Order: sequence, then C-alpha cells, then structure tokens
Amino acid sequence: SSMHFLSTKFNEETNQFDHLEDVLERVKYSSTCWSKDNKGVFYACYPQQEGKTDGTETTAAHGQKIYYHRIGTKQSEDQLIHENPNEPEWMFGIQCSQDGKTMFKYVQKGCERTNKLYYTKLNEDKSIPNVEKIEWKTIRDEFKCQYSPIWTDGDVCYIQTDEDAPKEKIIKIDLSQASFPADQPLGPDHIPEHPDNVLSSVSVCNMKHFIVNYMADCKDQVQVFDIETGKFSHDIEFSDMGSIGWSCRKYLSDIYFKLTGWVNPGAIYKYNIDSKEM
Repeated sequence: SSMHFLSTKFNEETNQFDHLEDVLERVKYSSTCWSKDNKGVFYACYPQQEGKTDGTETTAAHGQKIYYHRIGTKQSEDQLIHENPNEPEWMFGIQCSQDGKTMFKYVQKGCERTNKLYYTKLNEDKSIPNVEKIEWKTIRDEFKCQYSPIWTDGDVCYIQTDEDAPKEKIIKIDLSQASFPADQPLGPDHIPEHPDNVLSSVSVCNMKHFIVNYMADCKDQVQVFDIETGKFSHDIEFSDMGSIGWSCRKYLSDIYFKLTGWVNPGAIYKYNIDSKEM
C-alpha cells in the first residue's frame, strides 16, 4: 500500500515542548484537525492488518475510520466519528470551520480528484457531539467534482470547486437551506471561473481577504479578493516569475511567500495585506 502506518505524538505548548503521553497508532492517509474547543483532534486510522506494515507490503489498506481523540485519554477511548464498512476502499476527512460552528466531512474514492461533501453543526460551546447525535447533511453525494470549503461565517460557506468550471471557481452557499438538489447548481458564483487561468489554491488572510493563486502561462499569479463581496482587490507583484507558495494566518495581516524562479533557487518575501508593502 506504498506508505507506512504512522504514529502521531503530541508536545506541550511550552518553551520545553514536553512530550505528552498521548500516542495515536495506525494513522494513514490522514490529516489532523483540532476541534475548536482545543480539547482534541480528528484523525483517520485503519484496523490492524496481518503481515508487513512497513510500506513494502502490496496488500491494500481497507476500512479507514475517523476518530476523535481527546487529549489526555487513551486511544482505545477515542470516539468513532465515521466509518462505512460497505465501502472499505473509501477514505474520509474532517474539517472544522474557523468559527467552530460547523464540521465538514469529506469522502474520497482512491486517488480520484472528486469527493462527496457533508456537514453538521457543532455544539454551542464548540465541543463535539456524541456520534449518535451527529446528523450529517448532504452538500454533494456523488463522485463527480471536487468540493473544498475554504471559509465559513455562520451559515455562509465559500467552497472551491470545479463543478461546471474545469478551471475551478469559488461559490457561496447557505448552510441553512433545507437541501442542495443534485440537479441544480450548488450555489452562485462568488469568484467566477477565470476565462484563461486555472485556480490552484486559496487562503484566507486577516479575516477579510481571499489570497488566490492562478496558474497563468506556466507561472503562478497571486491575486487578492474581498471575502464579503468577491470583488477583485489587487495583484501581488513580484520581481521574478515562477512557482509561488505561501504561509499566512486567517486572523493576521502578514503573508510569507516563497518564490522559486526559472533561474532563482528560491527567495522568501514578507507581505502585509493592509499596507501592501513587500
């Protein structure tokens, strides 16, 4: 199955980074998502399998499950969030909205660039409901397109998708509506599909800006849009061209870019989204 099973460990958030006793075993094809009450994490793992598990085995990993681990407890006590025994090859992921009110569930089949998407509302104190009380509501229930929530404000959710948009776009949906019929558009365009360039990634900066990366003529182009209106704000200009990656926080105004050019091995830039200073 070409990848090791992993062990996930935790450190205390202190100057010494002391190790906690918590250890999560048999983690594979998984991201780690903290609940917004900061009391635990969601993760994906597989049941025990016979034979080698060092990454050289040829048997497929089956039966992935999503669990919630509360810090300070044993893995055997973790809360099962989702499984589907009827589809052992499917993989799952969990994402919590930044406001702590909504939890999304992804369902993916193999390496296909498509996914199903569901959501549920969390408790008022941002804690995780018991699995018996989790009611998943469907956003899309077919493997036809990609759907990735990028920002949620109450019941307003912005999703990056290639539904009816091969070069991808950002749409806006209302999570309070009763259903999302499969034969109707999921939501209105918020940032429409670009006529020429491919939307490759989106981040949120300073709680009010979308940082959008387009692939344009074999080079990255970074643009800024207003979250609320979806209107274009400005380009972020660089002294060179090439591949651009970045790191930013949703609640901070500084962005750290790395640009790798055709003859440039890489340079780091600090950019302030409010002053527009590089």
